[in-house]
Amino acid sequence: MAITQPDWSTLPDLLLNAIAKRLPTRIDVLSFRAVCSSFRHSVPPPPQPLSPRSDLNISFPQTLTPYHYGDLSLAHSTIYAFQPLHSTQHMAETWLLKVEELPSGKVRVGDPVFKLCSEKFSQLLPKSLNLLDYRVKEILKVYRLQLQSNKFDPSCFRKVVISNEDELELEVMALITGGKVGLWRSDNKTWTNIAVGGTGLYFEDVIYHKKKFFATSSDGRTITVDPKSLNFAEIAPPVTKSNEGLISLVKSLDDLYLINKYWLEKYNKFGLGFEGEYGTVRVDVFKLDEVRREWIKVNHGILENKAVFLGEDYSFFVSPEDFPRVKKNCIYLYDKDFSRLDFDYPAVCVVNFYKEDEDAGWNYEMSSYSKIFWPPPTWLKVN
Repeated sequence: MAITQPDWSTLPDLLLNAIAKRLPTRIDVLSFRAVCSSFRHSVPPPPQPLSPRSDLNISFPQTLTPYHYGDLSLAHSTIYAFQPLHSTQHMAETWLLKVEELPSGKVRVGDPVFKLCSEKFSQLLPKSLNLLDYRVKEILKVYRLQLQSNKFDPSCFRKVVISNEDELELEVMALITGGKVGLWRSDNKTWTNIAVGGTGLYFEDVIYHKKKFFATSSDGRTITVDPKSLNFAEIAPPVTKSNEGLISLVKSLDDLYLINKYWLEKYNKFGLGFEGEYGTVRVDVFKLDEVRREWIKVNHGILENKAVFLGEDYSFFVSPEDFPRVKKNCIYLYDKDFSRLDFDYPAVCVVNFYKEDEDAGWNYEMSSYSKIFWPPPTWLKVN
């Protein structure tokens, strides 16, 4: 029996527009319009990305840092997952790329886990990519503050997160060198120092989750900040007595995780390439229980059989079902101990922590540090 293909051109404009309005990202709207000429005529193109957002006119937080360079604008990049259009689910490969779309129509390509990126990296990529040749999925938006005058990114901003972009008012939270946290609001265009009881906590990470900002200190003490009222509360007590680790917050759907990596005995010497010796590494994973108001240590399932990327200024989960080249229950961690190495290729400073089973300790490897990022896959079209 012959299967009749649907005639997409007969769908009414009203239905097509209703579908397009429910698509979550700009790339989804572009893909939807690419189905056929009828879709393109019925659904208007999405607006060009506003990066940088110079219209916000963000002042420099002089009360939080001794430096002052001028007014700031909000810029963002997007982590995209590219996949070949014609492939089976089990054979498909996925390639991650960070892209900043400029108002001029050009794009700037960056390292998926590191703030900086060498010119050599961009020069080895194709001059253009046709989105119709791939399945493209938006993974995450990454924000930063830059000077309006010369587009320079002040180094005092370690991480920048924002509230929902589609709301009338916008809030920006910045983690600033020295462990300070500031919150800027578009309604009054001023910065507020988030200080807990005058104790001078050294904050390690910030994130926006469930319409609230979260900030965690070096001992794992976690507070929430309501961006409208500026009320804050301690949502979870400390999870560790040590302040020698690296605390990272990362969300997966409705859940929030805290990952703490630290050396039990740290000894690191650099030789040629990536040769080095390490002491014992410990990685603890916690999941926030908002009802009990505490971090619950995760032993069973570890990372729910997913993999997590802990970048320099953002983190995200991926599923090995969608990314065959990553391992489940694996942590790809940007490690600043490798900051003196050459950055000719992306993700050159990533260490891979993984568990063979739930009862075993964490293993780590550096030999495959960038294979999931570089070189580009063979199916990537150069024209």
